[in-house]
Amino acid sequence: MPEDADIIIIGAGPAGLSAAITLAKQDIRVLVIERESAGKEKVCGGGLGRRSIRLLDELTNNSFDYSKGNRINKLLVGAPDGSDLSLDFSGNKSLITGLTIVRGMLEDEMVRSINDNRNFTIRYDCEATKWKHTDNGVEVETNLGLFSAKALVIAAGAHPTREIEPDGYSPFNRESDAIALRAYFKNVDQNGNHDQIEFYFFKDVFPGYFWIFPQKESICNVGVYLPLRYKHQKGVNLQSLFYELIQEQSTLAGRFQNASLIGKIESSVLPLHKEKRVLSGDRFLVVGDSASLVDDLAGEGIGNALQSGIWAGEVLHNAFNNNDFSVESLRKYDLIINRKLVKELNWHARLMRFVGTKPRLFSLLVRKFSTSLSLNVSANKLATGASFKRLLFSSNFWIQILFSKW
Repeated sequence: MPEDADIIIIGAGPAGLSAAITLAKQDIRVLVIERESAGKEKVCGGGLGRRSIRLLDELTNNSFDYSKGNRINKLLVGAPDGSDLSLDFSGNKSLITGLTIVRGMLEDEMVRSINDNRNFTIRYDCEATKWKHTDNGVEVETNLGLFSAKALVIAAGAHPTREIEPDGYSPFNRESDAIALRAYFKNVDQNGNHDQIEFYFFKDVFPGYFWIFPQKESICNVGVYLPLRYKHQKGVNLQSLFYELIQEQSTLAGRFQNASLIGKIESSVLPLHKEKRVLSGDRFLVVGDSASLVDDLAGEGIGNALQSGIWAGEVLHNAFNNNDFSVESLRKYDLIINRKLVKELNWHARLMRFVGTKPRLFSLLVRKFSTSLSLNVSANKLATGASFKRLLFSSNFWIQILFSKW
């Protein structure tokens, strides 16, 4: 049977599409199958930082239409004790430091950037039910029939079916992962700051947070993020907690008084990074949420999803040129992930475990960063993509912490 593509990708999220774009640019025929319709939504804040924007520029040859989103120039962090830290990184008008965008629009724009490439094909409303190895490749069974290729990329998100997960591996664990709830509201009072994203680390959700991400047309993406490893967050009725926060928290209550809910409130488990995970095997690679690459630090997954898809595409391009899709050949992807991403994810996880049980320390640091000019500059650098680890190992940073006015 002739192959339908060189590579099949299950899932048209940021990870799957970044792998597809990377491969299609190298004249490798790609078939992306997506179980939802075009423009699908996901439980996600839809926030893009400098890293995500840089990767989107690289993928789309600087053709991504950022006007589809809302440019972000400010960040507000609210601490458990009620203090807050406000950052403004709008100084460079030509540099997009942050963006909020509806997830479906992000993915539609990625597809648009490559849709004219003859090596790229996408099929929506096409659900993969199982896959298997064949003599010379893989075969994927879907509701629209069988598709075959030389290799497979699994980008099916946090909840692939058992038949899609490699060797029965599940990317999420309810004991160690996080859960998020997301809603869209119109006419939330933003205090005139339509270019500001907000994180509130209230006592009831710490070390999780409540977020407000303004979109276009007076719409806000609003939600709650809770890491499930903390005892006080297990068994929480997330929707009840959400309404309690917007109705009773003094910081929020007045702002939602004239707001109206758009559509449904939705929630989902987020697969935080974990050491034991499956990234590759004979003729397959796993990317994005399916590979448990969500960052503990803020529950952010889009940047890591985009990056993992690019690396998967590069490894498969090399495998295609050598006609070698063996376990040994594709293990190069594991080595790249471990060398370039896992160290950062492990560091962030350790940082969260340390700070996550110390709300007073977190509040103290927020107050410190907000009152010290030099530390405020450091916070601005962190907000625009600087390394936490590099900052914490800087002697100058600790001099600022210890000797600036408390």
